[in-house]
Amino acid sequence: MSYISPNRTGLRVAELRSSRDIFTPITPRGELECKVLVTKFGQTSVGFHVVIRNPEGKRCVEAETVNVFVNNQTMTKIDIPQSIESDWRPMWPPAER
Repeated sequence: MSYISPNRTGLRVAELRSSRDIFTPITPRGELECKVLVTKFGQTSVGFHVVIRNPEGKRCVEAETVNVFVNNQTMTKIDIPQSIESDWRPMWPPAER
């Protein structure tokens, strides 16, 4: 399980599930286009679909992740904070809200 470092709110986001297909090698030195779509928005977790393309538009990586918000001190899951939910919910497809 990986964690995104805590921010000023003291929250962490734990990656619960992740799958990815790598179609062509990429390097952090090159410019990449990353498209991130919110696929699920629950009470404590959020799902993403990620597509990474190289400068020529060739698909390099496609991934699905499910991430849960956790308390930084206790590492227990918590509800998605209202401030984050209000920022992220508009990215969720309207048909699934």
